[in-house]
Amino acid sequence: MEIERKVNSLIQAAVPVITKVFSSKDDEGLSSAHTRGLPADHSGPVRVVEIEGVDQNMCCGTHLTCLSQIQMIKLLHTESKRGHTLLYFVCGDRVLSTLQTALNIQHQLNALLSCPPDAFPPMVDKLSKECRTFRKTAEKLSEELAVIHAASLRDSRDAVLSMHRGASDNEYSLTLQRELREVCEKRVLLLTMGEQ
Repeated sequence: MEIERKVNSLIQAAVPVITKVFSSKDDEGLSSAHTRGLPADHSGPVRVVEIEGVDQNMCCGTHLTCLSQIQMIKLLHTESKRGHTLLYFVCGDRVLSTLQTALNIQHQLNALLSCPPDAFPPMVDKLSKECRTFRKTAEKLSEELAVIHAASLRDSRDAVLSMHRGASDNEYSLTLQRELREVCEKRVLLLTMGEQ
């Protein structure tokens, strides 16, 4: 990013951060400071913080003495919100800790996906598509199994029809109920699911 490169070059140049105090809000030196303006009832001195050659703003907070104290900055992403652009970033030691976290995740994904980092997106896309296909196949097989079990239960003469499935399966349950709807008008269907 161009803005990130420019900011880091200012940090590397150790640009000074200067604090100036003006005697009142009417001081002519305040004309160059960027501000939304002071409250009408403000009295007393006005503090301006200047990043030499870059910008100056009114501020009463704590500041660095030069930009090199930031060490470096990494812009992560931006977000548009209510007509403004929010910048998400890390600086100083957090740049290194963020990089280390990303590298740890990368190593884990290398092992899980058996591919280099630049192949992560297509590999995840491929696995996601396969997963959707397998899920649809499993749902279809579950429905077919429910039809077979329903036929077996339909032939039973018991007043209470019971069936237990070790795995919880919504498709199976719905299909079995649908297949045995007429039978259940005269008999009871007890369907249980789960490992216990």
